[in-house]
Amino acid sequence: MYIGIMRRPARRITDIVSILVRYGFRDWLSSIHIRPRGLKKLKPGRSPRQSRPERIRLAIEEMGPTFIKFGQLLSIRKDIIPQPYIRELSRLQDDVAPIDSQEAKNILVEELGSQYSILEFEEKPQASASIAQVHRVTISGYGEMAVKIQRPGIEQIIEEDISILNWIATQVEHYIPALRPLQPVNLVKEFAKTLRKELNFRVEAQNIIRFSRNFRNSKSIKVPRVYPDISTEKVLLMEFVHGQKLSRLLRDPERMTGEERHRIARDGSRAIIDQVFIHAFFHADPHPGNILVLPDNRLCFLDFGIMGQISPSEQERLHQAIISVTSNDYERLAEIVLSLVGRSGDVDTDAFRTELFEIIDQYINLPLENIQVSTAVQEIFRIITNHHLIIPSKYLLMNKAIITIDGVAKELEPGFTLAGLISTVVRKVLRQQFNPKRARRTMVEITSDYASLAKAFPRESRDILSQLRQGRLGILFKIEGIEPLRKTLDELGSRLIYGIILTAVLVSSSLIFSSGLPPLWKGVPVIGLAGFAIAGIMALNYVLNLIRHYFRERWK
Repeated sequence: MYIGIMRRPARRITDIVSILVRYGFRDWLSSIHIRPRGLKKLKPGRSPRQSRPERIRLAIEEMGPTFIKFGQLLSIRKDIIPQPYIRELSRLQDDVAPIDSQEAKNILVEELGSQYSILEFEEKPQASASIAQVHRVTISGYGEMAVKIQRPGIEQIIEEDISILNWIATQVEHYIPALRPLQPVNLVKEFAKTLRKELNFRVEAQNIIRFSRNFRNSKSIKVPRVYPDISTEKVLLMEFVHGQKLSRLLRDPERMTGEERHRIARDGSRAIIDQVFIHAFFHADPHPGNILVLPDNRLCFLDFGIMGQISPSEQERLHQAIISVTSNDYERLAEIVLSLVGRSGDVDTDAFRTELFEIIDQYINLPLENIQVSTAVQEIFRIITNHHLIIPSKYLLMNKAIITIDGVAKELEPGFTLAGLISTVVRKVLRQQFNPKRARRTMVEITSDYASLAKAFPRESRDILSQLRQGRLGILFKIEGIEPLRKTLDELGSRLIYGIILTAVLVSSSLIFSSGLPPLWKGVPVIGLAGFAIAGIMALNYVLNLIRHYFRERWK
């Protein structure tokens, strides 16, 4: 019997424990108080010759798909996992034997229902992995398609394994204080959330649709059409794209000319850079097996199960970070980086800024073709880790995507660098920053915010004063002379509101002038002109009030 896990799938846990013991991790199991019945009967095995990181990889591969995917997640956590373990975890492979083609076809028939006929089903899968496999099919009313079919029973297996992983993480966090900063339980929760999304093929269908919109005008990137109306959580139907996997072409260098290699490196890298910095929605694993080279020389990304996503505010800060690097503003860059990461302890911000400056200084005077972007990013990540800062998983995925495509590009063309593409992104970012439509939208947002503040200020001020009178603001001493304070606050509040309204009138009038909103008088918007007139009167009145207040106080 397993202590504390009576309701867990005991047979599966026995298998996992047996594997760990066989690879020499008996002591580690004991340290987290996993004591199953029969542990002493398990053969400890020979004294392993492999290194500890290598044994961990081999054990994970034996434990199955869920643990392999968890290991792959850990392989990008360079902020918390030592490099020797990262190297081994990066070697984890998700290749498994395909399920029987008839069984796969039966699943498709069941999911599609009776209204569709499968005219042709290619028995040999195009690809096979732990969660699903892909077949070429022909379906009535749709023609030739690619179908991704989920393995039967995989959801239950994964849920059981997640339950076991969560329990192990809880034990580790409880019994090994040195590993608590790694937050094992949170790591498993994050992994479970990602994997459950990957199990739902409707999510992947939406990912493809969004990705397709982002590249609808691209001449170098092809996105397969997806059919969400006949796709389900367990089968995903999309356009069958004819092409050759880049991984296969790389195994036979003679099949590509130097010009073709350069074009693939350039187009693939540009696509990822645009996904990260322009679209804020990117393919998280652009390795050669996930890239098709089409007969018309376009590239097609495959497998949209796991995508990285950055919020608009985070994207804005990333843009500012790029501009800070190009302008050698390391102080601003340090502020942006610190705002994007979490903290696990005290941070010496001065030392952090200094180290960041030293990195930027290395690249300032280098020609673009000599700058290794992935190396620079890795060095920045190293500094972040050394200062006990926690990198959110979305940025780790972003880092992985950039490093992966950089490696692919260098395999195609050893002298290729991403720096030139980054400079193109900088120009795009600057155009976005100073775009008139963007500026107008920003001004409208500011005006709206000021209007909301002006509307809420009197009520909030009354609430604050009321709480002050009632002593409910946590002030531990009695305030004497509250009435003069109230009067002062009222005056300050009135001035603030007056200033906000004046600003709003000026901004609104400027927007009306720039847009040419009718009615017009001699080509000038009447409403805008009236707004400026009102603003002028308000400004004059404000100045006169300040003068009156000054002399009143002086005569006292």
